[in-house]
Amino acid sequence: MKVIEKIVPILILTLTMLSVTVNPLHAKTKPDSLSVAVDSLKVKPAVEDSLFYAADSVFYNYDKEVIDLKSNTSVDYGESKIIADSISINLKKNRALAHGHTVMKDADQYLAGDGVFYDVDSKTGLVNQGAARFDKGYYYGTELRKVGDDVYDVDRGKFTTCDGETPDYYIYSSKLRFFRDNKIVGKPVIFYVNHIPVFGLPYAAFSIKRGRHPGFLIPEPGYSTYEGKYLKNIALYYPYSDYADATLSFDYMELRGWDANFNGQYIKKYMYQGNFLASIKNQQTNYMQSNYQWQLATNHHQELGNRSTLDANLNLASSKSVFNYDINSSDYLTQTINSTVSYRKPFLGSNVNISANYSDDLVNKIRTISLPTMSYTLPYKPLYELFKKNGEKASENNSWWSHFSYNYNVHAVHYGYISAEHPTFADIFYHNSTDSLGNSDAVHYAGIQHNAGANYDYKLLGWLNLTQGISYTEAWFDRDKNDNKPARGNAWNASSSAFFSMYGIRTFSNFYVSAIRHIVTPRVSFGYSPNQTRNTKFYNFESISLPSSKESRNVSLSLEQKWQLKLAPNTNRKEVKLNDFILLNSGASYNPDAAEKKLSTISHRVTLKPGDLNTSLFKLSYSQTWSARQDPYSLHWLDWRMSNWYASHSVTISGKAGYVNYFPHPKNPLFSNIQFPDTTSATAPAQTIKDVEKITNPENWSFTISQDIYGLHSPLNPRSDNIRVSSNFKLTTNWSMTYSNYLDMKRERMVSQTMQLIRQLHCWRLEINYTRSNKNWDYRLVLYAIDLPDALRLQTTDRN
Repeated sequence: MKVIEKIVPILILTLTMLSVTVNPLHAKTKPDSLSVAVDSLKVKPAVEDSLFYAADSVFYNYDKEVIDLKSNTSVDYGESKIIADSISINLKKNRALAHGHTVMKDADQYLAGDGVFYDVDSKTGLVNQGAARFDKGYYYGTELRKVGDDVYDVDRGKFTTCDGETPDYYIYSSKLRFFRDNKIVGKPVIFYVNHIPVFGLPYAAFSIKRGRHPGFLIPEPGYSTYEGKYLKNIALYYPYSDYADATLSFDYMELRGWDANFNGQYIKKYMYQGNFLASIKNQQTNYMQSNYQWQLATNHHQELGNRSTLDANLNLASSKSVFNYDINSSDYLTQTINSTVSYRKPFLGSNVNISANYSDDLVNKIRTISLPTMSYTLPYKPLYELFKKNGEKASENNSWWSHFSYNYNVHAVHYGYISAEHPTFADIFYHNSTDSLGNSDAVHYAGIQHNAGANYDYKLLGWLNLTQGISYTEAWFDRDKNDNKPARGNAWNASSSAFFSMYGIRTFSNFYVSAIRHIVTPRVSFGYSPNQTRNTKFYNFESISLPSSKESRNVSLSLEQKWQLKLAPNTNRKEVKLNDFILLNSGASYNPDAAEKKLSTISHRVTLKPGDLNTSLFKLSYSQTWSARQDPYSLHWLDWRMSNWYASHSVTISGKAGYVNYFPHPKNPLFSNIQFPDTTSATAPAQTIKDVEKITNPENWSFTISQDIYGLHSPLNPRSDNIRVSSNFKLTTNWSMTYSNYLDMKRERMVSQTMQLIRQLHCWRLEINYTRSNKNWDYRLVLYAIDLPDALRLQTTDRN
């Protein structure tokens, strides 16, 4: 037992080659059933963090105090493990030596070599022809040495994220020092691609820290015609709490100047989240003069409890030119920026919304402000709920009053329109002002508008649906156009409608279509509005407005027809229902007060949706829509001509493609399929790589073409004819492409097109993006490591 007690600490410390933290006091041994005899009365049950060792044979030299574990040797402690051909332990010198191919494992990290030496007293060791896998990287060297706590030296070291037997790329250094969970330092450093040196540095350091930690990010060099040579993202990252972090970055462009940015983000689940950006740009003009521009943007979301929320979005900029060089096309086209603050709180089954909005048109130098804005909307509800007692269920009887419903909403707003080039604080928030010529520099309005309505719905004779409704609007203004303060106006209107549906069904036997259903729904409605021209004296702004039309009566007529199909099942297909196979809508209106042509034009719209055709190779989808108008005063029983033709149709074909990889990329045999044997079996044979590897999850491909046509008198002679094409193809296992365009067939020109080409390079990814719109174009080429996309990334952009 003294021998076992002495060997345990040495085996445990041997595992520290991977910096494993253990407690020797809890370590236990597992005897070999063939050669080690242990007092069974003193062996305690093993626990999860116990140490076990096993081998085909165990020899102990009492005089030299040397223990040899021979053949299929393994040592386990928790998540750590050593597998070797043999292990020799010198108890007198406190040294351990593993012979032959050795693999050491610590959780998801591995270290392999042709032999391992470890000195317990100095806590140092070395590995010959070593290789290690830590996190997302692989490290190789002729000799790996542990020279301190969590510090390793590598001679002729290589680093790569490629898991191939022959790495596609690697970073080589004759002297490499690896600080566990911290950084890698090397000198000199040479970057190889397919064993060809591409570029080198006399000294380099790379951070490999896990999680969030302060540090400098990898800068991005490049070149473009409008920026010249540049170096971007010279940045410092700093996480200042568990819920927030910030980045300070600097970009330098040879032709354009420099940008300094400070941005950050924060989030605490179920409580708040947001981000912020502060940017200043030194933009050089054609005469090499500096032009400073700035931008400030932030957004914040706060959960206040009881389903109340607060949202704030701030966006300010010195001028439009602050967006002129943004790569993002949506930012580049920015003309108007908005800042908003909104608060929402549940109230009486709906929500009260209070908000403020500030809008700045950077091109036309016009600003608008809505501060504050308050709204509350109560949707249609049954009238009997107002008389319902607490806890009483809603009435389900058919009493005449149970068919009444009501709704209400209120909206209050203060609105300002500011056109002054340099407005004052008062101009922006409340003051009405004019310039020297009498034109308004700032004008402000305030108002409150109420809308209330009541409906009566009833089904007569069980089939005729009747609806009557009345709505009332009242608005209060701070002043009217005659400068009367305050001012009040109102308006009302009434409506009535009736509709019903008729059904016809035809069934078929021994036919592809088993049934056809035809649904016809005629509808008639009447609307009345009194003379409300008195409301022309009121201002209309934001959502505060009153109708000011003359008395009107209007009758609307419509006819909807729908054909539904049921496809009979067969051995290869289940029963299929096409609910909207053909949909035809026709409608017109009649105004009895019109002086001429009391009947409006008749509109028609036909929609065809035949469903999807599914085969073992592809799926085909098709849809079509036609619309046109008829003038009832030019119709003749021999002349049914139509005008304002519009047609659109779309075809999509998609499917799945299986690809065969005839040249699979062999993985590193040291780490790709490590199988640790148990204590009684031999080492598992190495897994062989098949010559042909079938992809089990093939990618989808699709192709869509759509066309829309507008013709005044005929679709055959259109005034506009546009075709749009979009496609997505995986050409091979490594090549994929997306493409879309917009063609103006009438003018015979391509309005825009976009293409993206993607090449998978095993552990790298190449993306080429090209966009052209009219005379403007831009492209971006990006090459990055898939496992380290931010650290190992090269890209270049250009545009006109």
